[in-house]
Order: sequence, then C-alpha cells, then structure tokens
Amino acid sequence: MKKIALLLSLLVITACQSQSKKPDGPLFSNVKGLATSYGRYSTLTEAEVQAAQVILIPQWHFSPQADTRRQNFKQPQFENQFSIFKQLETYKERPVWVVEGCEGEITQGFKPAFNGWSLSDVEAALKREGNIDLVMTHIGLKGEAVYQDKLQVLCGDNDKLVKEHLTVLSDIRGLVGYRLRIDQLQHEPSRRASYIESVQGAIKISKKSSEAETLKKLDDAIRQALIRYKSIVKERNQFFVNKIKATKEKSAVVIGALHIEDLEQRLKKDKIKYVVFVPKGLEASGGDPIIALENMLGL
Repeated sequence: MKKIALLLSLLVITACQSQSKKPDGPLFSNVKGLATSYGRYSTLTEAEVQAAQVILIPQWHFSPQADTRRQNFKQPQFENQFSIFKQLETYKERPVWVVEGCEGEITQGFKPAFNGWSLSDVEAALKREGNIDLVMTHIGLKGEAVYQDKLQVLCGDNDKLVKEHLTVLSDIRGLVGYRLRIDQLQHEPSRRASYIESVQGAIKISKKSSEAETLKKLDDAIRQALIRYKSIVKERNQFFVNKIKATKEKSAVVIGALHIEDLEQRLKKDKIKYVVFVPKGLEASGGDPIIALENMLGL
C-alpha cells in the first residue's frame, strides 16, 4: 500500500516550471532567519542580505497548461506567487531579476505567453486595475510590465532543456502510471496479465517476457528517466549560474524549488555570495515523492 500511495503522489508532480503539487521536503522546513511580511531569509542579519550578490527565491509555480486569467483565486499557488512579487518589489537596489522558463531577456515586445497571459495582457491589466496583485502569471512578465526600463528581466533558462525536462517528466508519469496500475491489479490475475502485455508493447520489450522481467524493465525505465530528469535540473542550473556571472549587478533569482539545493552548491563553488529567501506558501509539508521513488528504486 505504501508503494501505491507513493506512486499516486508522484503522478501529480509536474516539472519545475509546471508544478501542480506543493514543493516539500526538508529543504525549506527549518528556515528560521530574518523575517519579512512575505517570507523569511536563510540568514539572521540584514547585513548578509545586503552583501549578497544573489538572492535565491524558490517558487511554486503554475502548470504551463493552466490558464489563470479567470481563476486566480482558485490557484493554490496564489499565496506563494503573490508573496514573491511583493518581496521582489522591495529590492530597489537589485535592478536585475533572473527568471526561469524562458531564454534571452524579457523586454518590450516579448511575445511568449504564460498561463494565458502575454506581456501586453499584463500591461493592460496594470493600466485597467492600477496594480497587478491578482494577476497570476510568470514573474518576469509582471516585472517587465511594472518597471520596464527600470528593471532588467533576464531569462536564465535554455528553451531546449526546458522542453526536454517536460518531456522526461511526462515519460516518468506515464511509466509510473503503468507501475501503479499493475500493483492495483494484484488481486485480478487475468486483467493483470492482459495489462502487463500492453505494458510490454508500450516499453518495447518482448511479449514473451515474464512478469518479473517486465517489472524489472519497467523499473529500469523509470530509473533511467529519473537520472535524466535530475541531470537536466543540473544542466539548467548551470545556465542560471552563467547568466548570474554575466551580470555585474546584484540580482534576485526566481526558480522552481527543486533547483535550489544544486544551485546553491554551484554558487558556492564559484564563490558567489547568496542568501535564500523562502516566500510564504512554500512551507514544507512532507516527503518529496521524487526522492522517495529514487529510494524505492535504489538510486
């Protein structure tokens, strides 16, 4: 039953730029640093915050398929996204934001849309409402709409890797779905055998394979997908580090929570001073299903 519960929890996870499950685990559970109205730092002193070249801000963001234009308050990420933008607005001395999910720079005329919102849509909402507190979309679009020439919004990502990340996670969800269904049919041998045969076709192994062989191949496929998934996280993080190093200005970096641990190590290696700001709405709530699945598979 524990394995089934784990697999069920994994099925609701999407990639770092499309998380529909709240990020959790030990990473953010014991942050007890300097508090603001919108979250808490990893340090106890304002001097360390001011001295940091980079402020890392982990986020819980929307699925790219989610259209938030008409359902802002229904989004569980609302508190987190609201808190991040409000905290960013306090960084008058940090004229550079580095954001994920895009490549290059967000400037006037930027065309890509996120969650149903284009830059022009956000600008129209700002003009209409006087603020964009209730606009739930990409942080970079909001920053450019409000501050324009007063702020540089850099995209820290690589578009090719972002797309591959989404594809790999989709593969993981599909493979885990197969594993879950097989476990659910453990007391229905006839249906289980029929389903295993369909799985054999899906993962491209011989229909003559035994059930044990099929399960091993399926677990191996999940294991390989997870390895690639984690590798892409690190590759994307290096693009962020390169972008950070390319700007001499102090910056705030907004990125999915699962990136933070490795990104911290890369900044330390390059001797770049940083602090982490954990916004409201990102408190820990339990174990990370990705880590639990890795443990189950012996990774």
